[in-house]
Amino acid sequence: MDRDVSKFVEESFLKPLIEENEVTDISFNGSSFFYMTSEKGRLKSDIEISSDKVGDFLRQIANLSERQFSYTNPILDVSFGRYRLNATYKSIARSSNEKVFTFDLRIESFESKIDKDPGFFPGNSRDLILEILNNRGSIVIGGETSTGKTELEKWLLTKMESNTRVIVIDNIEELDIMRIPHLDLTVWISNERNEFSTFPSLIRNALRNNPDYIVVAEGRGGEMYDALVSATSGHSLISSIHALDVKTMPNRIVKLCMQADKRSSPEELKDDVAKHIKNYIFLKRTQEEDGHIRRFVDSIGRLEDDGKMKVIFRREK
Repeated sequence: MDRDVSKFVEESFLKPLIEENEVTDISFNGSSFFYMTSEKGRLKSDIEISSDKVGDFLRQIANLSERQFSYTNPILDVSFGRYRLNATYKSIARSSNEKVFTFDLRIESFESKIDKDPGFFPGNSRDLILEILNNRGSIVIGGETSTGKTELEKWLLTKMESNTRVIVIDNIEELDIMRIPHLDLTVWISNERNEFSTFPSLIRNALRNNPDYIVVAEGRGGEMYDALVSATSGHSLISSIHALDVKTMPNRIVKLCMQADKRSSPEELKDDVAKHIKNYIFLKRTQEEDGHIRRFVDSIGRLEDDGKMKVIFRREK
């Protein structure tokens, strides 16, 4: 099924953009198309297709994916191959007071782009991160949207020792497309509509598979509590969260955990985080005057047992 959907999209009116290697995101706001590149940011496309034609395109993706997309089911969120699509039906989307279809299509690469970006690891940040990884320390990556959190997770996977047993748990297939033959890599895709494949169920099941690392691709809510439990049981964890800076990341984890665990106090959760999730990497992005996007490691923190964050690296301005 994924292959059929991918082929349909790749042969569609989006083909010229998809064939450009640097394009990472394509969106339609109901009247115009825009696309994102790693270096130049968001640009407007000269593609001209009516909203109704876009609707036909989206409905065909829904049919091929065996999903509902209609007035009564107006959100389509589906991943296939190296793509993730989020679309809205014209029952809820508007442009200039007209009912329209909208979508955003993310395009993932088959390899991490970080090694090709000489500015991503300033100073000795690369060596510090590799040292943490070699010691199998748990790592949480923070940053705002589009700062490179998933790309750094991909990079970490490629740098792990041969035969490392890794279980990746995600709700989209961003990390599934990675080709890392030296790892014992298993990928599970969560499905919140099925009680046996929710994030908590899959994390608990991962503990029975003797992994060296459990990768919860992004902590968006209560699944961070189960990720924390996996870390307290001695399994190394890699995950990412949205955050504003490195020092606030542990508290952000506590707040996410509290969405699932109403019994533990914030102090108890803070204590567990301090003891079992020690390493924090915060990423940033900037747009230069020439329009190019720069993504980089801004800071690295190590959480002490008393809950105080020690910043062991900070990028020089």
